Amino acid sequence: MESYKSLKKHFHQSLNDVFSSREIDYFFFQILYKILKWQKIDYVLNQENFSDSEFLNFLNHAILELKLNRPIQHILGYVSFYDLEIKVNGDVLIPRPETEELVSIIVNDLSNANTLLDIGTGSGCIPLAVKYKFPHLNCIGTDVSIKAIKVAQENSARLGIDVDFIHQDVFASSFPLDSIDILVSNPPYIPKKELSSMSPNVVDYEPHSALFVPDNNPLMFYSIIAEMGTKILNKNGKIYFEIHEEYGDQIVNLLSDLNYSNVLLFQDLQGKNRIVTASI
Repeated sequence: MESYKSLKKHFHQSLNDVFSSREIDYFFFQILYKILKWQKIDYVLNQENFSDSEFLNFLNHAILELKLNRPIQHILGYVSFYDLEIKVNGDVLIPRPETEELVSIIVNDLSNANTLLDIGTGSGCIPLAVKYKFPHLNCIGTDVSIKAIKVAQENSARLGIDVDFIHQDVFASSFPLDSIDILVSNPPYIPKKELSSMSPNVVDYEPHSALFVPDNNPLMFYSIIAEMGTKILNKNGKIYFEIHEEYGDQIVNLLSDLNYSNVLLFQDLQGKNRIVTASI
């Protein structure tokens, strides 16, 4: 049996031709937390001890999966998102830090709202995170993917956070919901022409339907959702979009043309245009 210190060295040696040292460290400590619920200080205090067999087996499994470019979130089975552990698999998009920033803006804005609707909810991370902070809020998530709705419902049940998840196509001739105070969406927004330049751990393992839009109509989801918002949002309701960095000005203009007010464009922590908000 090997010590945790020697296993960490083995983990680095096995993956250093694929990942940076910083990434490998991140993976290692994520696995430590999953199996043993250890923080870094626990590793420091116990690194000379012989390893737990479950940890050893999972570590070797993770090495094989990481070499196949499988996302660490899929290997772990969850992603940490806004203080919640959100289940993810190949049926849903892995929530990104930028989406946590979107949630933070919503949470900071929230006042006198009763109902939130998230279109293209995927894992359900957005309404679950907002509801976690504001238990009184009626939160709803819709998605065209039945498999995604199942994952979102599992997250709701496991976390004990009551969110209604509904199988619904945003392009359907009728939409069954109205009287919404907050309308939010992180829809597909990557033009298909960018696929060839993207990382294999995204292209090979995340649902393309949640990522890509036609090159000739990259704003297709924003257009339909913004138009819908003019019909289903209550007076003084707000709309929140996560966006492609290249289309910020176009989405601002789209909302302004539909007579939304207080249209704002926010940058993410990387300095890229990422979030647009507006009022009706």
